[in-house]
Order: sequence, then structure tokens, then C-alpha cells
Amino acid sequence: MDTKKNIVLINGPIASGKTSVALSLAKRWDKGVHLDVDIIRNFVKGGFAEEDVLYKDGDVVKDRFQLKIQAIKATIQLALFYMNAGYSVFISDPIYLKEIEDVYREGFSGVKDASVLYMYLQEDYSELMKRVRTRSTPENEPDSKVQHFCSLFEAFDKTNWHVIPTNNLSKEEVLEAVLQKINQL
Repeated sequence: MDTKKNIVLINGPIASGKTSVALSLAKRWDKGVHLDVDIIRNFVKGGFAEEDVLYKDGDVVKDRFQLKIQAIKATIQLALFYMNAGYSVFISDPIYLKEIEDVYREGFSGVKDASVLYMYLQEDYSELMKRVRTRSTPENEPDSKVQHFCSLFEAFDKTNWHVIPTNNLSKEEVLEAVLQKINQL
């Protein structure tokens, strides 16, 4: 579809469509790559706490946060590698803290050969809960975990993000809204 190089970071809460949008965008470009930070983070199989320990111990939370930061830095390096090889890169990652956003902004601050775009898919809580329930069991994504992350996303400062309200939009309509923002660059 397009030959213009971009680095597009797709952010949003659990089940907001980040991965679907990023993957669809990568497929539309002549040279497009989708990087999923959760997959990169999951390359590490030892030396960190399991998900269910996340809320029990502050040190464990700190260790998991450092693992996420390492995964983001690896993703940035991969994105820059592919960009320098002439690809557009579409990254899906749930970013809910300013410290995480800052790692991306610093990592991409020197990019001159591509447009860098920060997109946020905004969905209301009831829709997110419907999506979470259709794709996982309650044991995998308990309401309390989803509520916790939704509250973090609600508080997240979206001032420097292109916000796409996704309520009542189909996947295709969300994709078109994101494409319009990209084409405005």
C-alpha cells in the first residue's frame, strides 16, 4: 500500500485491538513489520516472577517492571533496525505509565528518516470487559485485574497521543481511523 516509512506505536488497554490494528497495518505496507512487546517480553522464561505474584510483593512488581523496560528497549532496537532497512514498524504495547512512555520517546527521539506516531485506542470499560470475556477464561483475566489496568489507563496522560475513540467501531473502522491519522503526517 504505502512506501513511506513510519514507526507507529499502538497503545490501549487490554482487548482494545492494539495487536489486530498493528498487524493489519503491517500487512498493508509494502514493507511492514509488526512488533508485539508482550511476545518479546515473554522470550524471557526464567529469572522473573509469575503473573499471579504481581500484586503480592513490591519487589516482584519492580522486577516485572524492569523486565518490561528491557523488552521495550529490545523492541526499540528491532524497530530501528527494520526502519533502517526500509520498513515501516507497527508496535503494539499496553503503556499505562509515564515512565514507560518516556523509554519509547527517548528511544525514538533521534529518528529522522521516518515519522514516529503515538496512537491510543480508547474503549469504554464495559466494551473491554465483553472482549476480555470472549477471548479468555475468568481465571486468565479476572475482573479485578482488568479493572486495575483500566484504572491505570484511565489515569494515563494521553496529551501527546493521537487518541482514537473506538466505542461502537468495527475493527475495519478503527483501522481506517488509524490510517487517516498516519496519512495526515
